[in-house]
Formats: sequence, C-alpha cells, structure tokens
Amino acid sequence: MSSSLRLLKIDSVHPYSVLKRMQEEQRDRLVALDYEQYYRWLMSQRWGMSDFLTFYMNEAGWVAKEVVPVDDMLLSKMALARERSSVSSLLRQYFRNVACAPAKDVLTLRVFKSDQHKARAKRIERYIRTFKPDVLFVREPCHTDGRLWDRFREHCLIVSFMGCTTLDPWNWNTHRNDLIFALTEEYRNFFNAEGVESHLFSYGIDERLATEVGDATKKYDCTFVGYLGVLDQRVKTKLMEFIAQNVDFKWWGIRGPEIGENTALYKTWQGPVAGIDMFRIYKQSRIVVNEYPEMAVSKNVNMRTMEVLNVGSFLLTRAASNIEWLEEAGALVTFRSPEDCLNKIKHYLADDVAREKIAAQGLRAALEHFNYRDITRGAMEIISAAYDKKRSKLKPWSVR
Repeated sequence: MSSSLRLLKIDSVHPYSVLKRMQEEQRDRLVALDYEQYYRWLMSQRWGMSDFLTFYMNEAGWVAKEVVPVDDMLLSKMALARERSSVSSLLRQYFRNVACAPAKDVLTLRVFKSDQHKARAKRIERYIRTFKPDVLFVREPCHTDGRLWDRFREHCLIVSFMGCTTLDPWNWNTHRNDLIFALTEEYRNFFNAEGVESHLFSYGIDERLATEVGDATKKYDCTFVGYLGVLDQRVKTKLMEFIAQNVDFKWWGIRGPEIGENTALYKTWQGPVAGIDMFRIYKQSRIVVNEYPEMAVSKNVNMRTMEVLNVGSFLLTRAASNIEWLEEAGALVTFRSPEDCLNKIKHYLADDVAREKIAAQGLRAALEHFNYRDITRGAMEIISAAYDKKRSKLKPWSVR
C-alpha cells in the first residue's frame, strides 16, 4: 500500500435545509470562525459520512480532506484561507450577507442558480489545484456537475462511491472513473463488465459516536428518519403510514407532496433533522423502523441500518438475505409484511429486557464487523493498488 497519499473527498449534506437553518441560528459565531475551525465544526455535526473515512485515513498516515460543494460558507472560507488580498473583504461580505442570510432574503437568488453552480465549481477547482490530490474521491450524489472531474483525470486517480442510482448524480459517467465503490453486487458486476474496476463497499459505524451522543433516556416508542411522500419511496411511505395509524410513532425528514394533511404521517411529522441530532433521536428511541427504497433490489444497504446500530438502539428492519446472519446473531429483528412489523413493534415495546439485549448486541456486532476503522483500511489498500497502476501515466500538478 502506498505509504502516504493525498486524498480529497467530495461529499454532501442532506437535507441541506438543516445546515442552512443552523447557519442562520449560529450566524455570528460561525462567521467568526476561520476555515480550519469551521471545517472541524462541520465534520463534528456528523452529516452523511462526515469524516468517517478521512479521519482514519489521516490516522493511518495519508493526508485526507473533505469538500462539501453545497456549503457556500465552507467554500467561502476555503477561498479566504488561500487568498489574502482585497478580494478577501468581498468574500467576507458574501458569506455574511448571503451564505448565512435568512432563507427569505435569498429566494431571489434562485434565478441565478446556474451562475451559483459555476461559482461553486470555480472555487472547488481552485482548491483542488491548490491541494494537489493524488486521489479524488467523489461520493455521489455530491450535487456537482460530474464533468468538472474530467479536468483532473491526468493528474490524479478518480474514484467514485455510488451511494445512489446512477440517475441521481449530475452528468455522471462510468468511464471517467479509474475505480468505483458500489453498495450492491449488481452495480459492482455492471461496472466491472463495463471495464471499470469496481469493489463492494459497506456503510459502517464510527466508534467515536458512542461518546459524542452520550447516554440518553428513551423518550420515543417508535421512530423513523428519512424521506417519505415521493414516487420512489411509496412502499416505504405506505408502511410508515400504517405504523403511524396504529402506534405512538414520530418521524423526521423531508415530507414529500404525496403526504396529505389528513394522513397519520402528516400529523406525526417532526420536521427535518440530520447528523448528530439524528443520532440522538435514534439513541432516545425504543424502536427504530427501517425500510428500503425500490432501488435496493431487496438488499439491506442503507445508511440507516448502521446509524441505528451505531448508537446501540433496537433496529426493526425489513428482511433481506444479506442480513440474515445479523438476526441469527441477535443483533436486530426483521419483518416481512406491514402486519408482521406492527406485531413486532408491539411485542418489543412490551418487553424492555429482550429489546435492549438485542440493541446492545447490535452495537457489539457492528463494532466487530462494520467498524469504519477496518472499512477504511480495506478501501485504502484498494485505492493504493489502483493508484500504483496509474502512477506512471500521471502528470504533475500546476497551480493556475
């Protein structure tokens, strides 16, 4: 394995409205932070994959950093960290008056969305050329035009992690990648058949989160966090509506247009949540229900599974062939129909001892088999081997 590579990970924040709200609520404090301080704050919020890979890469001797293209405050501070000229004052004014402005003050900027994307792309490109990565690791969807990465193919290894369908990213192209990590065997086999090296990747848990979330009293009987009320989430939405009609249920996330005002889901919706606040909700939940979208091809590959196990809470998830061994190990419980799900919710709400025993075993099993420290080590070996193959073809970086 290459002893030390420079890796830049391109990631996202979802839902973005949560980040925007926090920037508004903590405006003065966040504006006062310099780039490194703000970067540490952003990673500490534990959105999406946070620094769950890059932290352990740095610990192992690589130089790894993250860029979040939808975070205009981060991009502005990145620019300030590089440029100490008269332009700096203009950038400071930008993120004071725009990047942190209340949503009602920036609605008129939507007509300039195309220009906004171009401005973001320019800042990202400048940062990339300054950072000079050996590896560009793009986690999709990152809400950036994929054609931007074509500019760097001759200088570094291009790696994509597909955490979605290939329709979600913007101008995504299989063949611009040197290496692809995929969540399902179907995707891995397809990419390999297309001539692009692909490997399976699993979401995991970060052992730091147990300390960060801390102890919490159980205050919710049954919860869900996620996207409901849209076309590709209809099966999931139907299940959650059935549960909400029959037990004490609360859910957080993006509420889609198919959730009408007279539905149980409309009445039990708590608003959007993300990151460390989401983990705290899971910790405070007696039971967290998990369901998969249609694109999962009947496999358990979503982040929610690991997020719930990460905080030691009880997970009730739809049965899938790739997690049968976890249920046999007493680490989680599965259901096969809405009625089966409801019966198991009622059963485990009434049996605290059995429920918490399974929750504790879920955390132990996840620490043993899905620790990001180990996952990162495996990914680094694969990335290093791919980089070594391409090394002789790479051109030196030059800052424009």
